Parts: sequence; structure tokens; C-alpha cells
Amino acid sequence: MSDAPDTDLFLSRVDALLTKGEALPLSPLAAGLVVAVEMGMADSRGFARALGVEHALVLREIALLSGEDGLITVTGRHPRTLRTSLALSARGVQVLDERCGRLGRQTPPAADVAL
Repeated sequence: MSDAPDTDLFLSRVDALLTKGEALPLSPLAAGLVVAVEMGMADSRGFARALGVEHALVLREIALLSGEDGLITVTGRHPRTLRTSLALSARGVQVLDERCGRLGRQTPPAADVAL
């Protein structure tokens, strides 16, 4: 992502993810990571740098968020630097839509939508 995400939008979506609906076991850092992936910042090192936190802390949150039925999916990892590429899982998209509303993601093609 070439431009930083809109700060106010980012913070409002993180707040909504943390406070709306049933409680999710998310730390503020984890909620920020999920929203950042949604907004196009899908690189662990870039996220750590943008928020001024240690990359190791981000990697720990990724491990918690990417498990079975997690909110994010690991799409790649550099073996030496551990820079991790991420995407929202189907559950992550669902949770964000329910709590925060749709954010410019395209709806799936008609063939993929269950009737």
C-alpha cells in the first residue's frame, strides 16, 4: 500500500471491532492488525513500522489471529526476516462487516454466493 490509511477511519474501525457485539478475545494491537489488513496494509513489518511497535509483537498477534477459525490468513512468509503477508479470512470479513460495515470490498461473484 503506497499511502497510509486514513487515521480517523482506521481508529473508528478498530474501536468498533473492539466494542460492538459480543466480546472477541482481541487486544487493541490485534484489532489494529485486522483493520490494517482490511485497509490494504497486509505486511507485518510495514504494520509494525507504521505503529511504532516491535515486529515480534506483531508476529505474536499474527500467530493468535491466524489459527483455525481465525480472522486473518498468512499468505506468505520470508524465511529469514519473517516478514509476513496477510489477508482477511472469510471469518475476518464476516466479523468486520457485522461490527464495522463493509469497507469498499467487492462483493463475491453471484456464483460464489450461497442462496
